Order: sequence, then structure tokens, then C-alpha cells
Amino acid sequence: GCRYDKLIISGGLSKEFCGSTTPALFVVGLNVVTLTIVTDLTNEQSGFDLNFIASRKTGLPSAVYSVCPNRTITPSSIGRVHSPGFADNYGANLNCKLTLNMPSNKDVEIFYNFYDIEYAARCGKDRLAIEGKSFNDFVCGVRSAGRVATYNGGNVSFHFTTDGSRSGRGFMLTYKFIDKPVP
Repeated sequence: GCRYDKLIISGGLSKEFCGSTTPALFVVGLNVVTLTIVTDLTNEQSGFDLNFIASRKTGLPSAVYSVCPNRTITPSSIGRVHSPGFADNYGANLNCKLTLNMPSNKDVEIFYNFYDIEYAARCGKDRLAIEGKSFNDFVCGVRSAGRVATYNGGNVSFHFTTDGSRSGRGFMLTYKFIDKPVP
């Protein structure tokens, strides 16, 4: 890895870049990409020059659902869920729940592409909760791609609640149905 200064490009995949050589082509795989620059306090350099090409790639989810309004859907086997208006700031005093009506022979794998949800202790202000019969997980704060979680036990709900104060850019996640493990 890179020890001092680095550029992190994250989306479907994440990679660190540093040094002065031109790296090979890197395909992120999503239409939401985050660039993060990390520097130390020594040795200033000229920075970086970045070129990108947007291309339509087959295999990406075509099903995209906003968490609002409240509803239960029978979803496609792969798709995305996002906050209202992502990647602009979300609204105040939201209480939205999107429930995926899951096939009984499937679990769901969730890849957190990006979230920027107002942080507070125990996510007490704004939060995205992933809820089901046997689980209740929630997130807030800021994070680029990297977190993956698998949930089982029936229907899965994405419950997004916000208070009346400041807001963030929201969230985008990708879900995929996977076969339940054989007992």
C-alpha cells in the first residue's frame, strides 16, 4: 500500500494510487465514484491529473428504487436503493421505508456503495436501518464503498429516518439475492 500521500478511488471497487508512475486502467464498476486524497504533513508534490471515461456496462443493476415513499415491492434479483434525491442533500423529517418482498429460498447481500448520513451517537439523529425478522442494523456518518453485509430471515426493509437539523448527501447501496446456505 501507499505509506504517505495517496489518492483513493472507490465505487464498486476501491484502489489506492501513489507515486509518480501512470497506473494501468482502473474500472470502478459503478456510476457513483468517490475520490479521497490523503496527505501527510511533509514533502509537497504537484498532485495528480485524472482522466475518466463514462461507459455503459452490462451487468449493472437496472432496477433502482428510492427508499421513499413507504411501500413493499417484489424486486428484481439485483438492484439499487438510494435516499431521495441522491447525491444531493436529503430532506428533513423523513420517515421512509422500502420493504423487499424476499423469495423464501434467498438471502440478500448488501454492498454499501456510499453513505453520507448525519452522524450522532448511536445514529440518534439521522439513520438508515436495515430491518428484518431476525436482524436490525443501522448506519450513519460518511463512508465510501467497502462494507458488505448478508441478511437472512425473510423480508428486508430499508428504513430511512431524519431529524429537522442538517443533512448529508444520503446513500446508495446495491442489493443482490443469493442462495440460502444448504443446512
